[in-house]
Amino acid sequence: MDIVFAHSDDLVVPLLAEWLNFVDVVRLDMACALSHRERENLDRIFALPQTAFNNGKHLLNGFNLDSKRYVSWLLRRKVKLVEIDIAPNVIGEWRLIEKYISLCGPVVRSIDFNVYNSQLMSATMNSCSHLRKLSIDNAADIEKDCVLFSDTVETFYLAASGMMSNNISIQFPNLIDLTIVGSGVSDSVFMGILQHSPTLQRLQFDDAKGLSATSFASMGQFCRSLDRLFVYDMSFFSAYLRHILPFTPLLKELVLCYHEDELDEKDVFELVTSYCPVLTNLTLHNCTSEPRSIALTAFTALLTRCVHLHTLSFEACRFVTDDYLLAIASNATQINNLCLSECNVSKTGLAEVAKSCAKLERISFSSGTAYSTTDADKFLFREETTVEVTPVNDMFGGGFFHAGGGFPFSFGGGGFGFDGGGVDSESSGDEE
Repeated sequence: MDIVFAHSDDLVVPLLAEWLNFVDVVRLDMACALSHRERENLDRIFALPQTAFNNGKHLLNGFNLDSKRYVSWLLRRKVKLVEIDIAPNVIGEWRLIEKYISLCGPVVRSIDFNVYNSQLMSATMNSCSHLRKLSIDNAADIEKDCVLFSDTVETFYLAASGMMSNNISIQFPNLIDLTIVGSGVSDSVFMGILQHSPTLQRLQFDDAKGLSATSFASMGQFCRSLDRLFVYDMSFFSAYLRHILPFTPLLKELVLCYHEDELDEKDVFELVTSYCPVLTNLTLHNCTSEPRSIALTAFTALLTRCVHLHTLSFEACRFVTDDYLLAIASNATQINNLCLSECNVSKTGLAEVAKSCAKLERISFSSGTAYSTTDADKFLFREETTVEVTPVNDMFGGGFFHAGGGFPFSFGGGGFGFDGGGVDSESSGDEE
C-alpha cells in the first residue's frame, strides 16, 4: 500500500509515524515547500526507508544543475523518487544512476528507459521490488540471452525500431497492460511475453510491423483475460480477429485505426456480434469500403446483441451513412459517445440520433463542401450534449481517442530532468 502525505500536522504526524512502518511507500508531496517547524515534524517520517518524493514542480525551482551534480545531490541527501526517467544524454553517468536506483530501491514505482543500459536494467530488476511500470525505448539494444523478470510489473511499454534479438526472455507474470511499438519487436519476443503474462488485460500495438499472423494467432491461446485491444498504424487483417475474438469473451474495447483497405467492416461486425457480448467501445477508423446492405445488416445485429455498447467511433469510414444512424437510433439508444467525423451522414440521420439517444453526451461530425451537414446541425442536440463540428479543411484525424503516457521526471532529456531540472535552491546549496 502507498500513502501520499501532502501536509504536516502537530497531532497527525506523530500518530502516522507509529504505523507507517507497515506501508510500502510514503510519498511526500510538498517536501520542498515546508517550513522549518514542519520539517521538524516530518523528521520521523523522512527517516523511514520507504519515504519518497512524488516527482513534481516542487522539486524544480529553476535551479539548473548538470546531471552529475544533481544525481550526486540526490545520493548525498538520500532523496528518493517514485518515478525515474533515464534519457540518452545522461547515460555516461550510468554508474551514479545505478547507485541511485539501488538507493531508491523498493520505493520506485516506474522507470522509463529512453536509452537501454544493461547495468541499469540489472539494478532495476534487482533493487526495485515494487516496480509497477516499466518502459523501454531502443529495445534493439537489449543484449542477447537477456532475461528480465519481475513479479510486480503491471504496465510494460516496449519500443524497437531496429530488430531485437530473438534470444530474449521477458517474464512479467502479473502484467496487465502491454504496449508494443515499432517494427523491431519480433514474433518470438512478443509471444514469449504473452506466454508469461496470464493476467494480461490491455494490449496495444502501434506500428508493430514486425509481427506476423503467428503472433495474432497466439493471442487466442494466451490472452483469455483480455478486455481492451488497440491497433494503430499497421497491417491488421480482419482474419486476425478470427484467431482472437473467439477466445476473448471479456473484451470491452476494440480500437482498430489506420488499417486502410485491410479490414472488412462486415467481418468485424459479425465477429463482435458472435464473441463480444460485453463490448462497450468499438472504434473503426479509415475504412474505405462503400456502403453495403450486408454490412448494415451485420451492424444492426451487433447493436442488438451488444447491449452494453456506449461508444462508437467511425472516423473517416466511407460506409457510414444515414442508414447506420437510423440503426443506432432504433437499436442503441444507450449510446453516449458517437464519432462521425468525415462520414457521409446528413441532417436527417443526425436528427434521428438526437431524438432517440437521450443519453448521448458527445457527438462529432464534419462540415464543408464535401458533406451535407453544417455547423447549424449542432442545434439538433440537447444542451447537455457536447457537439464537435469540424470543418473538413481542419481534419487531420483525431476523434475522441488519444493514448499517451510517459513519466514526469527524467534523468536528462529536458523538462523534469537531471540536465534541465533542479531542486530547492536553499537546500541544494548545502554541502556535507
